[in-house]
Amino acid sequence: MRHSRYTYGYLIFMDPQSKKNLEFEFVRIFVKSLNPDLKDAVKEFEEPDAIIQINPLTGIEVTQVFNQAQEGELRVKFEGSWERIISNATSIWNTIGLPSAHVSVYFSGNYYVSKNNSWVVAENLVNFIANHIPQKGAYYNSSDSMNIERFGITRFSIERIINYDKVVWSYNDSIWVPNLEIDSIQEAIDKKEAKRNSYLKSCKKIWLLLVLNSRKGSGSFEIRKEVIRHIYDFAFDRVFIFESLTQKYFELHNEVSYNSL
Repeated sequence: MRHSRYTYGYLIFMDPQSKKNLEFEFVRIFVKSLNPDLKDAVKEFEEPDAIIQINPLTGIEVTQVFNQAQEGELRVKFEGSWERIISNATSIWNTIGLPSAHVSVYFSGNYYVSKNNSWVVAENLVNFIANHIPQKGAYYNSSDSMNIERFGITRFSIERIINYDKVVWSYNDSIWVPNLEIDSIQEAIDKKEAKRNSYLKSCKKIWLLLVLNSRKGSGSFEIRKEVIRHIYDFAFDRVFIFESLTQKYFELHNEVSYNSL
């Protein structure tokens, strides 16, 4: 079985402070997507990871969910094309001395570039994305209003919260579409349930945010309807799945919240 390759550049260990900063950025983006009126009410916290200063005071705990790719439709031609573009973009970025960052792009499903043209396409992509590099310690996510389809991508993000030696480029999975599994979600919830009671000392309500943020692009996960409709076991007041790249969110339900729909 062939394994697809997603990332070019240098992978580093995420230190606790970088992890905390990145997860707070996910909370900030999520809350803005959920309700723009609450974006200024989000504050960094220790336990849980963030709070929303509303009545009642609401805490948000964050955990990242990673998943293995499952066998799906084979698209070798497209993947080879995308890998060449990403590899060339990495070289170009470092050669011209742009700041270190993690750049994640989501290619259109039918976008193909020949080997002879991949360097020029990579140059154009780098020149465009370079105009949106955030300051160190920040995170940039493309918007729907941007005209980026001409580059063969539908989304991109630039993350400079973690300290990278050089640029890291990654793209969505084109060989296999990874399924987000119910068991993986329940396992992630269970790991956080044990801490929920201690968080109630600081907040009246506690939400759990499950962030899909793999280095191959969170938008590459296949989220099936049965995953969202499943009745999970949890005591959190609300639980959400959040795709960091596409900024889509899905609320999950336990038996109590499901019956109140």
